[in-house]
Formats: sequence, C-alpha cells, structure tokens
Amino acid sequence: MTRHSRPGDPARDFCQWPYDRPSPPAIGALRQEAVLLDILAETVPGSALAARLAAIQTVVGRFGTVWGLKSDGRSLGVELYFYDYAREDRALSPARLAAAVPGLIAPGLTVDDAVPYFMWSLELDPTRDRPADTLDIYCNGFGGTVSGGVCYTVQQGGTELKNTYHFFESRADRAAIHEAMRSNPRFPGMAQLPEVLHPGAADEEIFVVAMKRVRDGVYFSRVRVGAALTLLDRCGIAGPIRAALARHQGVLGHHLFDVGLDYERAPDGTVQVTKAALYGIW
Repeated sequence: MTRHSRPGDPARDFCQWPYDRPSPPAIGALRQEAVLLDILAETVPGSALAARLAAIQTVVGRFGTVWGLKSDGRSLGVELYFYDYAREDRALSPARLAAAVPGLIAPGLTVDDAVPYFMWSLELDPTRDRPADTLDIYCNGFGGTVSGGVCYTVQQGGTELKNTYHFFESRADRAAIHEAMRSNPRFPGMAQLPEVLHPGAADEEIFVVAMKRVRDGVYFSRVRVGAALTLLDRCGIAGPIRAALARHQGVLGHHLFDVGLDYERAPDGTVQVTKAALYGIW
C-alpha cells in the first residue's frame, strides 16, 4: 500500500474539516501516515497495531481515521479517532468496528448509540497487544467562536466527564482566546504561561483551548510542518515523534498538521508541558 500522496488525496485536519493545501505535493510527497508507520516500525517492529491499522482502514476506508501520536517523554501512545457527524444515524459505531477487527476493543465495552456523539476514540499502547478498555465519546459543547465539544470516557461500569474543548480562529479571535485561557483557576493569567502555549506560537489557523480533568491543554490546528517541528522541539518531550516528522520534512510540506500540548504546574510553581501530540489522517 503506497504512502505517497496522490492528486485526489483530501486535505483535512484532525476534525476531518477540509483546508487549502499550503503548496501542491512535491515529487515524492508522502501522506501523513508515513510518520505514524515509521514510528511503529522503529519502536515496535512487528507491532500488532500496524496490522490492526490496516484492518481498520479496510472497514473505515482510506483517510477515514484520524491518528494521534502522543508522548510524555517516557512512553509513546497512539489514539485513533472516528468521526461521524450524522450522530444517531452514524455508519461506524464502536460495536461495528469491534466486530470487524477482533482484539481492538475489550469485550462488553459498548456505547449507547442513542447518544448523539459526533466522534469517538480509543487509545492503544503500541508496545502491548491488548484491546482498549475505555472509549471516549465527543458531544456538542458550547464556547469558542468556531465550535465546542465535550468529551466523556466510557468504561465498564459507567461514564464520566473528561474534557471540554473550545475552538477559535487564531488570528481573528485573539482576545476571546486570552479570555478563555485566563478563566481558569489553575492558571489565572496568560503572563505565567510559556510562550509555546500562546496563540500564534505556530501561526496556526485554529486554536483550541481545552480544560481537562487533571491538567489543561491547547491545540494548534492547521500548522505547517516546520512550525509543528518547532513546537515539538520547544516542548522537549516529543523526541521520537519529532524525529519521524523531521525525517520526512521535505516531502510533507503540502500538509497542515495539528499539534496538542498538555500542561500543568510543577512543584516549583513553573508551568511545564507534560504531554505532546501530533495528529494526521490515515
């Protein structure tokens, strides 16, 4: 299966929203999945996850899955996201994918399809061949000028609130972004946050403010590959992800990527990035 870009390939961000490419594909241009597949091949040769990804693509279709590579500086994780904006009339439920790809989701873990979620996701450890034992579902939320979402975790025995997300146009909505980030009892001011967390740090088109259960996060959506590399370098905990992206930088310039950074207060009072993520489509 080719990893090279083709003229008909879609350009979509981590919400599966279309964007205008920053440039046409160069000779030898690669799809975003090259980064994901390289990391799996290098860190976990023969990983069962690579085979499951191929099986998932057979069910979902090419470019139907959003992948996220996540690093906390010690371990590497993979999250897969499945959008279906038809909500109750969705075509791809967790139950359908679990039946088609054995071993992907723990037996008995289900989501009530009467819930109008527009996306669901699962996290996998590429170093361990075991099914996901929790699922996240995303429902409509409020706040932001572009969109908003609320994430719930579904596990055996119940469902709990996990995160809220607020989407803004980064350049036009700077004042609203600052207000959203200031309205936070953990970090009641922008000045105390490192510059890498500020809107505009990656010349992104969309900026997302996330309030999470035990920490907070920001997402830089639709950034050029060079800016994504700079963010991953500045946060200091995404070595393998940055290396894989840098290796192919010259043939990924026709894409816009998405980068997420979680942050929290350290014991000494400083604010530090604790998790970094890179997103693309598969």
